[in-house]
Amino acid sequence: MKKRIYLFPMRDIETLKEKNPYTYNLTVSLQQNFNIVNYGQKLSWYDIPINIFRTDFFYFNWIENSSFIKAVIFIFLFYLIKLFGKKIIWTHHNLQPHGSNEKVGKFLISFMAKKSDFVILHTTESYQALKLDISDDRVLLFPHPVFSMMQPEITTGKKYDILIWGNIRKSKGIEEFLEFLSEKRMLNRLKIKIIGKFESEEYFNFFCERYIGSNISISNKYIESEELDKLHLEARLVFFPYTGKSVFNSGALITSLPKGSLIVGPNVGAFKEMAAQGIILAYHDFGDVIKYLEENSTLPDYKTKIELYCKKNTWGNFSNFLKNKLY
Repeated sequence: MKKRIYLFPMRDIETLKEKNPYTYNLTVSLQQNFNIVNYGQKLSWYDIPINIFRTDFFYFNWIENSSFIKAVIFIFLFYLIKLFGKKIIWTHHNLQPHGSNEKVGKFLISFMAKKSDFVILHTTESYQALKLDISDDRVLLFPHPVFSMMQPEITTGKKYDILIWGNIRKSKGIEEFLEFLSEKRMLNRLKIKIIGKFESEEYFNFFCERYIGSNISISNKYIESEELDKLHLEARLVFFPYTGKSVFNSGALITSLPKGSLIVGPNVGAFKEMAAQGIILAYHDFGDVIKYLEENSTLPDYKTKIELYCKKNTWGNFSNFLKNKLY
């Protein structure tokens, strides 16, 4: 008989597929081995009380991105869950919360790390960040599952030196990178493609006004998968210039990985871990990125290593891993 799980966040499956690929893939994979009692519901976690007798596990993601009032309500519900003998699972996604109340977010991260029955980590860097012991039996370590398998290699001409893609926010470090290039008088020497949904129309307009006339192409839109595949083929490097305090894991990194492009990211979290495995390149400062381009840097057998990573770290394997640990 399948164990039962209450999963947060939850929406209807089409919304999840469009807005939250992580939760969508998690939902689909968990159904192989578990029954999701709140599948397709839209009540946030306010329906926890009515599901207490219907589930075995409460599985939370990004609960730390809560307001003060919601945090107070959640703490009450947390202990209610415990009172009825149900198990709580929490995944550590970000070093810092993405919510508006940073103090509340930090408290919830610490609270969940200490009080949850199981803590899922996608990078060993989380041990130090959460002050967890490696011998802690509550900790379940599994690399961030991939969203697709390794794509066939296609040789094509390079249109861009650098591709930067994803949700465009100030915390992503893109502005800082472009200012670095401007100071080094390199802004017009590199062909850069920046594409993704900007956090506001004002921020998009700022980019267009500030960097107009350079070799930078800027698009403010959601990217279809076929276009994203094409852009990866056309770029010498796929660059994640993240500088925010919350940098740790990245869904965009996991999306880019199977496309076989050479990836450069900050020397922190999952980026640092993958760089140590020879899967991607890590940078300590923006000068490293320029050096990689000038020296045509690459990594020995990195595409083979990516392929092995993709085969090992599927969502199906993650679901089986959880089944082995939770049953």
